[in-house]
Amino acid sequence: AQAPLHFRPVFRNYTTDDGLPSNEVFAIEQDRQGYMWFGTNNGVCRFNGYTFEQFPDTMQTNFTAVLSMAMMEDSCGRMWWADFQGRVFYHENGRIVPWQLNDSLAALRPRFDRINAFILTGCGEEMWMDLTYLGILHARSDRSIEVMTMPKPVTHHYFERGGRFINAWINFGNQHRIFFDNYNLTPPPWGPNISIQAILRLENGFTLAASANGAIFMFRYGVLQWQRAHDGQVSWVYEERDGSLLVGHVRGEGVRRFRSMDDFRRGKAAESFLEGLSICRIFKDREGGYWFSTQERGVFYCPALSAGI
Repeated sequence: AQAPLHFRPVFRNYTTDDGLPSNEVFAIEQDRQGYMWFGTNNGVCRFNGYTFEQFPDTMQTNFTAVLSMAMMEDSCGRMWWADFQGRVFYHENGRIVPWQLNDSLAALRPRFDRINAFILTGCGEEMWMDLTYLGILHARSDRSIEVMTMPKPVTHHYFERGGRFINAWINFGNQHRIFFDNYNLTPPPWGPNISIQAILRLENGFTLAASANGAIFMFRYGVLQWQRAHDGQVSWVYEERDGSLLVGHVRGEGVRRFRSMDDFRRGKAAESFLEGLSICRIFKDREGGYWFSTQERGVFYCPALSAGI
């Protein structure tokens, strides 16, 4: 009778039956008005708490795949995103507007795979974007562009959500090189056959690098703190104010909660949920609610993880 109660979180599941364009959801953002935005493999939509809205356009651009985290609101309140075809769009006055430099991106298209992420300043006066396998593109509103290429054979760049660089780039192949916040880690602590799939910034100077085979590497201010094998491929980590971690996985591994960084280091999960689902993004809105995007069953919402059944 004295044992503490344990609540299993209760989720509201939103799918195509509720108006989502697709059950494969990859990106989540909240704009300044409180609307929730979701990027799917069948376009972008906005959720007002009751219904999902899609917006008309003349190019049918809102029905293309948005398979990256490249979605951001500018200082004018316009939501921007990139589709899987390497094009950029924004929402303004109830319609979808193509970016004025999409033709420049099309000319570069044979040299890059996709737009992994981007950063906007102001009302879109400047943009930096990660063009996978090519480098970083810097564009200005006067239509001038500069491409900063990186060493070959394959390069990934990572940006911090909210408009800042993580300042990390990785070169795979026989020569490895990695920067974390301008700390040069050469060589990095993994072998030539390890492919890093995600780099995630945490609090207090910690940065997590997760590989495709499950290995995780934890750095702090550019110094490796620990590494270990992890039974699942990490896709996203959300760190709570109390230091607990919500860790999302792909390949149907769901979400695991760790009470502390030390528990995460030991692989000691306090609980797991959304088992059998592949998690793309974990997002906490300004009202304190949690959103989990999946590749199989749309979006799951929980108003509070500490209350449930």
